Amino acid sequence: MGAERSPLGTDRFGRDVWTRLVYGGRVSLGVGVLAVLLSITLGVAVGALAGYWRGPLALTLLGAHDFALALPRVVLLLLLAALWRPSTALVVVVLGLTGWMGVARLVYGEVRALAARPFVEGAVALGARRCACWHATSCRTPSPGDRRRRLASATRIMLEAGLSYLGLGVQPPTPSWGNMIA
Repeated sequence: MGAERSPLGTDRFGRDVWTRLVYGGRVSLGVGVLAVLLSITLGVAVGALAGYWRGPLALTLLGAHDFALALPRVVLLLLLAALWRPSTALVVVVLGLTGWMGVARLVYGEVRALAARPFVEGAVALGARRCACWHATSCRTPSPGDRRRRLASATRIMLEAGLSYLGLGVQPPTPSWGNMIA
């Protein structure tokens, strides 16, 4: 296909840049969404467990949270990506495992706040199990965490593009926004 038929022209190999840009967007958006889903899953699990059960388990989970939060994320991403052969799956896992801390802290705070509500204490005083009280609070309006998830997806896409630009993310010939810029 010639450059005259491609809206953005062709690259040095004669491939249509517009097609690669759209396909690369699909790859980059998929990586971002999957990484956020992994982060949310891990963050909700850690935050809910630490908020619900007090004692050594909560201290251990919060200690792991604080340790992971203290590590410089970009340096850790580069280290993990350099240790293993770069691939799309590795980028999803690395971005997911380095982004759960904010979600965990948000869920932990929500669980602790709900545990202190008067209706939970009243239900427990009447003999209900504490976990039955959590179900009544699950249907509520969207929280500020919803905006956080949207921003987290954009952050993961930018990190994936940066890793791919450095050659540590999605590998060519699969197009992603980062390796197309490179």
